[in-house]
Amino acid sequence: MIVFDTSIIVDSLLPKLGERHKKACEILERTKDFQIYAPKILKIELTAVLSRKKNTDLVKKFVEELTSELYLIPEEDLFDVAYSNG
Repeated sequence: MIVFDTSIIVDSLLPKLGERHKKACEILERTKDFQIYAPKILKIELTAVLSRKKNTDLVKKFVEELTSELYLIPEEDLFDVAYSNG
């Protein structure tokens, strides 16, 4: 199971981050053919970060489109899987 957190998405959107941006883009490219999971809170976190620079309504539409390819799952489910495999 591949799980992304908010930071990889944010890093991929901000070229000014230099090496972090480059690595995030590489990871996204390498995993584009896989099912990617993310905690549901990713949408809130991503909206909060991006709303600092852009209109909230525009950001929400962007976040919806951006996360449409992800399988958003409750944090409790991620916890259970991670803990049982740890």
